[in-house]
Amino acid sequence: MKRLLASFAAVILPMMMMLLVVGCNHQDPQAQRPVRPVQTFRVGDNPAVKAAPFAGEVRARLETLLAFRVTGKIIGRPVEVGDPIHKGKLLARLDASDYLLGTQAFKAQLKSAQADRDFAKHDLARYRELLQQHVISPPEFDRHGHCLHRRTTAGGGFDGAMGAGG
Repeated sequence: MKRLLASFAAVILPMMMMLLVVGCNHQDPQAQRPVRPVQTFRVGDNPAVKAAPFAGEVRARLETLLAFRVTGKIIGRPVEVGDPIHKGKLLARLDASDYLLGTQAFKAQLKSAQADRDFAKHDLARYRELLQQHVISPPEFDRHGHCLHRRTTAGGGFDGAMGAGG
């Protein structure tokens, strides 16, 4: 045990003394930083600054966001920001392919609704004959009549929209 204490004192004590000496070394960190010169001037009425150009953008206080009622890419814009415009002037030209595809899809839906309506008419005529032969009940015939009415009003909505849109 005495040997262990002697070796501890021989190794550990000198190390602790070195740490104390290094830790107590007092260095000034500001002395190591280099001094950087700074150029200053007073803000005031300087004639040299009045002639200097500055980059910037002048915008209107109120701007109107434009939106189109149909989809499509803008393929032309004959006016630029800040140009004077008047009512009826062309602002942008849109690619019509999206609009044409939408119109074709709408026409296909119209034809489908018309075919459904025609089928319901023929179906109702067949059920009218079955009602006269007392094969079906009046409520069953009324159900098919309501089905024809629903399909007729749906097709009428398409006809009105096609007359207004294209």
